[in-house]
Amino acid sequence: GIIFFPSESQDGLDFLHQFTQEVHLASTADSPLFWQVGALLFSTKYQDTTFPYFVPPTSVRQSNDSFALFAQASYKWDAFTLTTGVRWTTDGKGMTAEGPLTAPITNANQVKTRGNNVSWDASLAYAVNDDVNLYARAASGFRAPSIQGRNLAFGTGYSTARSETVQSFEAGVKSTLFDHTLRLNADAFQYYVHNMQFSAVGGAAVGNSIVLLNA
Repeated sequence: GIIFFPSESQDGLDFLHQFTQEVHLASTADSPLFWQVGALLFSTKYQDTTFPYFVPPTSVRQSNDSFALFAQASYKWDAFTLTTGVRWTTDGKGMTAEGPLTAPITNANQVKTRGNNVSWDASLAYAVNDDVNLYARAASGFRAPSIQGRNLAFGTGYSTARSETVQSFEAGVKSTLFDHTLRLNADAFQYYVHNMQFSAVGGAAVGNSIVLLNA
């Protein structure tokens, strides 16, 4: 077709700073009860610049701070092993930007998202013998809210997606047969995702751009 003017999209990472730290305390394995507790910290700041080439570049700065506390315990009696765990997470993101096609996003009108979640898991395992194990597990998971700012370079603004959660269930068997020459496992798994985060590309609803949304 006809090319009316030269256009090229390019992103460049100007800087990236990250810090992460995990501390946990665990019991020894000398007793039927095993436990561990801990904390996780993650922090990052970065800036990327988009060059549409038909207009001056746009710089977007984003930050993400996440903190979690977790605990897990496992107890073994006879052929059974029961394991439970819980994790509390708080996650916050922020974005500022400046470019020729949209109004500047400064610290005063910064785009922000925050999500808090308590996720958990519980499982029960049964050793039929030394070679066959049965198990069942239920668990929940969490994806924090997100911000997408690339579209600021093309004048269509930013987009956000709220938290995504998942609930899963599974049960199965693990075995080693014929003097450990054959490993045979079987599993049934079901999960449900709520508010799934997607990147929608193009279409009339998003104005020929890429936006974050929740299904």
